[in-house]
Amino acid sequence: MDAVPLRATPGPTAGHHFSSLQTCPHKAWSDYFLPGNLKAEPPGFLLAMQREGLAHEEAICQALFPGAVRIPERLAGEERQRQTIAAMRTGAPAILQAYLSAEGRVGIADVLELVGLATESPTGFLYRVGEFKRAQKLMVAHVLQAAWYAELLGGIQGHSITEVFFVLGDGSRLTVPLAETSTIFAAQKILLDKLRTPAARPGPHLCKACLSCPWRSVCIPELIAAEHVSLLPGISRVTAERLRDDHGITRWPQLGAATNQQLQDYGIAPRDWPHLRAAASRLYAGQAVTRQPLNQATLRGLSAMSIEFGSSPVGSPGTPPPPEAVWLENPDAAPTRIGIAADGTTDLTPVTARNPVVVYGTTELAVTHRLLRAAGAPGPQVIDLLALIEDVVHAPLRGLELGQVTEYVRPSLRSPADGPGRLAAMRAVINWLAGDGGTAA
Repeated sequence: MDAVPLRATPGPTAGHHFSSLQTCPHKAWSDYFLPGNLKAEPPGFLLAMQREGLAHEEAICQALFPGAVRIPERLAGEERQRQTIAAMRTGAPAILQAYLSAEGRVGIADVLELVGLATESPTGFLYRVGEFKRAQKLMVAHVLQAAWYAELLGGIQGHSITEVFFVLGDGSRLTVPLAETSTIFAAQKILLDKLRTPAARPGPHLCKACLSCPWRSVCIPELIAAEHVSLLPGISRVTAERLRDDHGITRWPQLGAATNQQLQDYGIAPRDWPHLRAAASRLYAGQAVTRQPLNQATLRGLSAMSIEFGSSPVGSPGTPPPPEAVWLENPDAAPTRIGIAADGTTDLTPVTARNPVVVYGTTELAVTHRLLRAAGAPGPQVIDLLALIEDVVHAPLRGLELGQVTEYVRPSLRSPADGPGRLAAMRAVINWLAGDGGTAA
């Protein structure tokens, strides 16, 4: 960590710090102190979700707030704040992407909705905070972020509105009284304030969220080099801190070699001993470490399949490219390329003869189901390998992209750039999950 440069002063506390803190305190600390150029690129599936979120937000804005004032996002913060306050003083019915800031604090609300006149307010009007979410169920982090925006808004308009509202993925509107989360909100602010010093660095800890965290390229190598105990599934941050402080245990091999009596002294429940030792053995062997057992025979019977995409249509940015071919692996033979006609028709008989087949990612999963329906073909079971890795694998991966997983499983295998390359990479990952091959951590 000594080689990683830190910001001279922490960045301002923003709404995303609350969701970071809920996920991992080290992520929140990194948001404050690590320079942005160390961030890893978002994985493809996350970019797709972000695009869908923006499209959902735009549809809501057009349907519910067609006459709203929109604050341009590419302006400097001071100008965005000035335009936000100016719009509030005109009594605009709604203000989109409202920029709210104070000393060391910042927030960007999806919408400010006019409540009414307020002669005692410096702006002359009162507004409430609204947020748009694709989810149909709120998480605590969503409410904490909105509470942060409401607090900043209260400082600007001189009056705090005691509720916020959300427009959810199904179009419903949900109003949430802030009193319901006021205790949690106050405690989270205290924790964030404590993280605003370099010495408060919590240190990384491997968890499910690491695979899509922007700081994974900084944290994962550190965890691997330190042989951190969190590389074993089931070791929470609280448990890791107790092992370190009470027993001097920081490395997973120390737990893997511990006797039953030592594990009992460390506070590890007897029911967890077999899984812990098995996970340590798989780490030594470079095999997949999973949070739950997998049927290895079923895994070995999977047939890898990949979609070959063409180029996006000219003049249609954001439009997904059309599928041009299906690549299907063959045991002990070269893979088969099945062409797709311009009208989307294709003969998928070779695919339907395999059951199950495995693809990588929701895009290929959706295209596969669409092609099968269009061909009127009996559908084999189609498994998303990415979802399987995300759900069950506990390993120090640097991300969920196929190339990133393959880099960990078999570093000698080149990044998959074409259909045969993707099939080879997927086969390496399948074999790794089935306990055949891999690289030691």
